[in-house]
Amino acid sequence: MPFTVELDPIPFARVYKAVRPVSITEITVHGTGGASNWGSSTQERSFLGWLHSSSSRRNLEGRAVVGVGIFHYAIGRQGQILQFLDDNVWCNHSQSGNHDKETIGVELLNSRRNRGTYTGAQMDTLTQLICNKLLPAYSTINKITGHRKNILKYSPNYARTYPHLVKNCPGRTFDWDVLKKRIEGYDYGVTITLT
Repeated sequence: MPFTVELDPIPFARVYKAVRPVSITEITVHGTGGASNWGSSTQERSFLGWLHSSSSRRNLEGRAVVGVGIFHYAIGRQGQILQFLDDNVWCNHSQSGNHDKETIGVELLNSRRNRGTYTGAQMDTLTQLICNKLLPAYSTINKITGHRKNILKYSPNYARTYPHLVKNCPGRTFDWDVLKKRIEGYDYGVTITLT
């Protein structure tokens, strides 16, 4: 069965004129740290509701390059996936400044502030997204990392000044070894570093 991604562009995506000026070299994995999914629970509706709300639009108007709280893909607890921004548009999803121009942000929904476990369905979908869509499309991708690692590496002054804002993302329960094993079966002729 082919891998498909449901498109759900944010209504204010038109303000995103920030076409990436460089090649995509990295996939950054995030955890929502609060919303569990979309569709049925209050938390689920609040996650998608926030993305589509007028309050988030007000926060972003005129700040397309910054794009606070926006990312390219979100993966729900049952493995469903939505794409919010085109891959060729960049946004500041990992607080790593200009480095985000080279990254694609993938958010995995986690209901316990990134302390809850990620589901097998989420890992399956993440693997499919990486191996069946992103790596074949962008041969320049050579790294898959977490949000927290990017903040610490590319924004150390921010991390020192605002340590309480540097969340553990995607969290200790995200199993990098499982992701690595799932990706190992694919051969793209490039070395992918998982950190």
